[in-house]
Amino acid sequence: MNFVFDPSLVLYLPLYEMDGASFASRDAYGHRCTVTGALWRPNGRYFDAVNDGINCGTGSNLNLGNTMDKYTMTAWIKTSYAADEGEIFYKTISPQPMRMAITPATAQVILYDGANNPSVSGTVTVNDGSPHFIAGVVDRPDSEIVLYIDGEYNNKATDTTVGDLRNSNALLIGKKDNGSQPFGGIIGEVAIYNRRLTAQEIQGNYLATKWRYR
Repeated sequence: MNFVFDPSLVLYLPLYEMDGASFASRDAYGHRCTVTGALWRPNGRYFDAVNDGINCGTGSNLNLGNTMDKYTMTAWIKTSYAADEGEIFYKTISPQPMRMAITPATAQVILYDGANNPSVSGTVTVNDGSPHFIAGVVDRPDSEIVLYIDGEYNNKATDTTVGDLRNSNALLIGKKDNGSQPFGGIIGEVAIYNRRLTAQEIQGNYLATKWRYR
């Protein structure tokens, strides 16, 4: 798949191919990732909504969030039926430059600078036991947070955070660093780009990968 060779791809984890307790990401940087729980399945990793997670480390390539950064986070998910809130991407408590989660009804992309807490919420249900492709775009120069669901634009919000949100904490998948809001269900694959993907690129990535989950 051509998108794997995009030079802006700083994290790529096809979790359906990764069945060990630790592994290197399949991007150019080879981030060492460590698994807690999150059992392997043919369509990804199963997170038990209790304490499962994946620690992707503290690589500088994952430390995005300054005032000039643009980045895109994508994930294929399939929640457990009637799953509660759960983190997909999470990076530290305060500030929060990289956070994408599900709520009981939909998906969210959230920023936090210690005072402002802007977020964009989806307008369609994704927490329904069906597979969905979630993409969150953060464009700090243009003060935008944009959410795409299943390859289509869904909603956006204004970024009101201030200053540099970068931090040295690890990027986590599936839970917060204090263990709260654990994800319940399957996460099939995740990717992070250090640029703003276009709507056409997001749709293209969705179309190129949906055969595995649909």
